Amino acid sequence: MEHGRLRRGQRRAHLQRGNPATVISEVVDMLRPHIEREGFRVRLQLPARALDAQFDGDALKQILFNVLDNALKYGRGEREAAIDVDCLQSEAGAIVVSVRDYGPGVPESQLKSVFEPFVRGERELTRSNQGTGLGLALVRDLAALMKGSVQGLNRAPGFELRIVLRHDS
Repeated sequence: MEHGRLRRGQRRAHLQRGNPATVISEVVDMLRPHIEREGFRVRLQLPARALDAQFDGDALKQILFNVLDNALKYGRGEREAAIDVDCLQSEAGAIVVSVRDYGPGVPESQLKSVFEPFVRGERELTRSNQGTGLGLALVRDLAALMKGSVQGLNRAPGFELRIVLRHDS
């Protein structure tokens, strides 16, 4: 439903200036017991100094819930059951939030399309994870609502999702 509201322009941003690390820490602390019950470690790295960005707190929370859920789904059964959550300020001043799992990553042929609705980073006939394929489309649209962006990168091993929040207004 949220994805539909975003697509129809019915969801407005409630942008505020502040430190997104506070929201990130809150979400990780809230989900940590669940993540650990699933057999994963979550490693959170935040800068020592306060950051300043323009963001919608509810949208950022929803992004993090979706991305952490994906990291649990796709990192399951891998040798390193860990999720890394980092937040830093780029040289250009933007705030970059990254979530990395240590799963198989996304097939290169699908890397550019995983942010489209109903696209999943798995082969249809061998799919083992439940879902609609709307999670990363919602993440992309929520980031855009905040005038930010999102990028997916394969790592060796794993997949990293980066959310870029603007520093300027």
